[in-house]
Amino acid sequence: MSTETFDIWVKRLLIASIGLGVIASFVNFFNFRSLWLDEVLLSVSIVNRDYIDLLQPLEYDQVAPIGFLFIENLFSSLFGNRDWSLRIYPFFCFLGSIPLIYRLNKQLFKSTLVALLSASLFCLNTFLLYYSIEVKQYMSDVFVCLLILVSALSYFNAKTKRSLLIYTSVSFASVWFSNIAVIILFVVGLISLYKFVITSRLKSFEVLWPSLIALISFVIYYGLFIHNHPAKEVMLVYWTENFGFLYQDVFSWEFRYFIRTRIEAIIQVLLEIGGFWIVTFAFVGIGILSNFKRKTALFILLSPLCIHLGLSYFKLYPFDRRLVLYAIPLLITLLSYGIYISWRFLYDKGLKLSVFILLIPVLINLIAVFNLVPFEKEEIKKGMSYLNSNLKVGDEIYVYSVSKVSFDFYKDKFDVIQDTDAIFYSNVSRNDWSKHHQELEQLKDSVWLVFSHISSNADSKLNEKDYILKTMKSNGYQLIHTQEYEGASVYKMEK
Repeated sequence: MSTETFDIWVKRLLIASIGLGVIASFVNFFNFRSLWLDEVLLSVSIVNRDYIDLLQPLEYDQVAPIGFLFIENLFSSLFGNRDWSLRIYPFFCFLGSIPLIYRLNKQLFKSTLVALLSASLFCLNTFLLYYSIEVKQYMSDVFVCLLILVSALSYFNAKTKRSLLIYTSVSFASVWFSNIAVIILFVVGLISLYKFVITSRLKSFEVLWPSLIALISFVIYYGLFIHNHPAKEVMLVYWTENFGFLYQDVFSWEFRYFIRTRIEAIIQVLLEIGGFWIVTFAFVGIGILSNFKRKTALFILLSPLCIHLGLSYFKLYPFDRRLVLYAIPLLITLLSYGIYISWRFLYDKGLKLSVFILLIPVLINLIAVFNLVPFEKEEIKKGMSYLNSNLKVGDEIYVYSVSKVSFDFYKDKFDVIQDTDAIFYSNVSRNDWSKHHQELEQLKDSVWLVFSHISSNADSKLNEKDYILKTMKSNGYQLIHTQEYEGASVYKMEK
């Protein structure tokens, strides 16, 4: 087989894999999974407020970019308060990111094969597929990151008025749709400054205009929506308790542990090879070493993570895997180039089976997609549907304390549940299970228990749900019905 014929067939296989990834994303979207707690906490404000009210601090100390909230509210207004209407925007961001990562790779490496491989690994990445319908701003971060980079590189390469206008418009608007836009804008701003001051490749001052416009946009946004935000202290405490900030003692083992575990967690999601993530790390390393002469490419692909770590060090923005979702396509780009260089080296040595180096990573992720898609997390809506079909007159409903927000969010969709007055909302703190005893004694003889987002206790072998069920049985209740779903469950108990 000639080299040209070989390239054609490999490209066709990669295009086919991209198609399968897109199909998987649609399957995931049309599964209509329930919103889980984090999504519900944000969605309560989206569906119950108008545009003006969304400019005010959100309920439950939630924070999200104003542009993201406005688009979510628009789709909710157009199609009603349905889970899928809230998932449209992140889903479109995922689909829109596919041509963008292809374009980014073409701009950086001038290789169709690398671009197709990156797009394929992007489409078949289960981590990205999960977040492709998450009602949070993380997939918007991915889209905005790629859009900024592609528009900036298009201008650097073309230097046309049209490309400058697009780059400037994207720079201004992106701040309003993504919290991490400022990181990417800072990266391309430094490149612009370098080209203007050091290399003189772009002598006109116009190269700095997009960065200046972005700075003005960020200052306005910061003054209106970030400065003195009431949720700031809450978020600081939360992320400090959940180890979201880089330890400030650079010589401590905690500092090294933070760096190592965060890098490992990110690398692990690039290829679905479990504990063999070091193989993925090796390919990324090859991608980095092979690009030493492409300083701009390396700076674009690696500096956002470094800047993000710096922000985390100063407790300005936490460093967590979902918060660095935008960096996944950048690392996929390095991974793809590392795989391509490895294949090219072996192919030039006459090793015919080297094609498997290109295709096996795609196949591995494809198998994972078939096994995991569609994703489910907390199917409280299915539990409530079962409850709605089986609730009898005289039955009481006990709602686990953490399930209250999700239960109330969906309650109006179920007529029987909506019409009952016998709903008991638990108020027991997750930190003091002993108070369940007194609360559970107040329940009627026939009661349904609804659970989701269950808490565990390191000092107990039981989770909180099992602890409650055990306490109910000790109070003389018998388990009549059990219906369990992913992340949620419903039980009928009678005395």
